[in-house]
Amino acid sequence: YLLRSRLHRQRGDENAANSDRAKGLQIIPNDVPGWLARGLAQADEDPHAALQDFREAERLDPLSRRVQRNLAYVLGEKLGRLDEAVDVLEGLIARQRRAEDYMSRGVYAARSGNRAAAIQDGLSALAMRSDDKLRFQMACIYSLTSEQHPADAEASARMLSQAILEEPRWLAQAAKDDDLSNLRATKQYRAVLSAAATLQRAAHGHFDTTKSTELRMESDE
Repeated sequence: YLLRSRLHRQRGDENAANSDRAKGLQIIPNDVPGWLARGLAQADEDPHAALQDFREAERLDPLSRRVQRNLAYVLGEKLGRLDEAVDVLEGLIARQRRAEDYMSRGVYAARSGNRAAAIQDGLSALAMRSDDKLRFQMACIYSLTSEQHPADAEASARMLSQAILEEPRWLAQAAKDDDLSNLRATKQYRAVLSAAATLQRAAHGHFDTTKSTELRMESDE
């Protein structure tokens, strides 16, 4: 029911999606995938219920990486219980060093006001793997820490521009992400928007101005 609910929603059939979701939530899962599916279905509207579902999944498989990531997600992103989310991530990192766990811990450290730990974790993640999502998250870290250290806004803009150059969809996310609210008030953010607009015009015109755009952004900062 829950999978079919998501498919209905993707197709724009909200009535069918809500009906299947309600039926799916009435079923008591008996395995880890079932508890995870039910938790994810509730995460937006009832994160406390989602947390309970993820705890049930953890009881069945306490070492499941997927379970632990979802626990950290609902604790940190939906409930704002940052210390508990960090504890979960530290358990993951103790078992296996992965870039996304370091980056998530870094974001939560930045939200908590711990600039040094946040930047250290973010840079550690990028040293393991550098992709557009991680660079976007690093931009979020620097934006958050720029409240204490305004010079970090330049680093945030630089990371954001790199993420957008690789994957333009991050531009839309940047306009609404709460972690980037500090950056959006700066001239550096306006420079990122200007550079992105130039790239979009270049893409429509079928010629490459990537290098000149990057150089202009550096000078704008």
